[in-house]
Amino acid sequence: MNTDPRLQLLSSALLLEQAIQRKTRRVDLAHALVNDTAAVHGQAMAFLYLPGTRGYGVSAASAVTDLDRTGPLPQWLRTTARRLQPPDANSAPRLLTAEDLRLPDEDWAKGLPPYWLWLPLPRPGGGLSGVLALLRHTPWQDGDRLLAEPLAACYGHALWAVRGRLPALPALSRRQKIAAALALASLTLMPVHLDTIAPAEVAPADPIPITAPFDGIVADVPVHSYQAVREGEVLASFDARELTMKRDVAARALDVAEAELASLRNQAFVDAASKAKVAVAEQKVALERENLAYAEDRLARHALTAPEDGIVLYDDRFSLQGRPVSAGQALMTLAKPDRKEVRIDIPAAALIPTETGAEVRLFLDMDPSRAIPARLTRLGYEARPVPGGGLAYRYTASFEGGAAAIQLGARGTAKVNGGRVVLAYYLLRRPWAALRQFVGF
Repeated sequence: MNTDPRLQLLSSALLLEQAIQRKTRRVDLAHALVNDTAAVHGQAMAFLYLPGTRGYGVSAASAVTDLDRTGPLPQWLRTTARRLQPPDANSAPRLLTAEDLRLPDEDWAKGLPPYWLWLPLPRPGGGLSGVLALLRHTPWQDGDRLLAEPLAACYGHALWAVRGRLPALPALSRRQKIAAALALASLTLMPVHLDTIAPAEVAPADPIPITAPFDGIVADVPVHSYQAVREGEVLASFDARELTMKRDVAARALDVAEAELASLRNQAFVDAASKAKVAVAEQKVALERENLAYAEDRLARHALTAPEDGIVLYDDRFSLQGRPVSAGQALMTLAKPDRKEVRIDIPAAALIPTETGAEVRLFLDMDPSRAIPARLTRLGYEARPVPGGGLAYRYTASFEGGAAAIQLGARGTAKVNGGRVVLAYYLLRRPWAALRQFVGF
């Protein structure tokens, strides 16, 4: 017996409302709103906006557990929310297209679905608890909007219910209030560790870049990535056909120049004009010899060899073969297996005062239960763009003890120690920095 699809959809919506009403933590509720709504509306992406002091900001996104709010996408979403949902706007759902959204012509924006359902979430007593944006690749229909309205009311009520109200404090005497204030003030002077956490990668220390000696086409890469090689072993070779042809042409040009010089020298005994041309012919022979030596040198360097023992590191073997490269272009890296370091990309918003020699603890994704000790050796002085958007400072740390068992390229999280500060500074450092940026002094 076939069930009516409309009844199935309505049943899914009722089950979703029951699941939402059982959520008691705001984090769990936000995760459910952006992910579980797909059971009813089948969206490809979802973003949850919550109101703040500077308007609506992105609080959660589908399929993402740790949202980087400093990237270009969250910033554009915040600007879009400010334009689409002003404080005095009504709470009716809206069907939006790419023209309404004014999508920027950026690489990160090309993967966004073009059809949006803008779903304000009303709260009891008026106002909004937030806004839920549902994105998909097929146009929304009026039926989707009608089904979304009761869900929006349920979502808004659930967000209002878990907003985190504090229990009422018991009445305190004047002496108790003074004692509590003094205890709180003394607590803010308690010393704590000022740490920051940032993504990290195990990289070779002092690697040797293997670059193209001249313009050409890579013909063969006989070694694999992460393969141990010996000094003098061939790492890559260029197409030698053109180099051989140029060497042969230079050799024939030298033979012709030497023959002309010999002829002029023979004629010089009886012809004064030929004697005057001997010096020019000698210079031509010298030039052709240099051309031949240059061609032979390029031919001799068409095979790149390892300058010392080490491990070869590069991305893909087949992406190099047959690829035209320019002189000086990096092809691969030669690393010492026993010389490794930790490269840490500290986001600009998470930067803390620290110095070389500071303690670092590395937690690799492959073994998150073990902390690997290290020490800072170099501090980045300039923020640079990183994959995924945002700016970060590149810090480098060296391992304490042996690092032979740690795999090159392993990624994880590094905890950088910035020293000890009072609790008041630890709590107010970021709010104070945000306030100064907001007011402009």
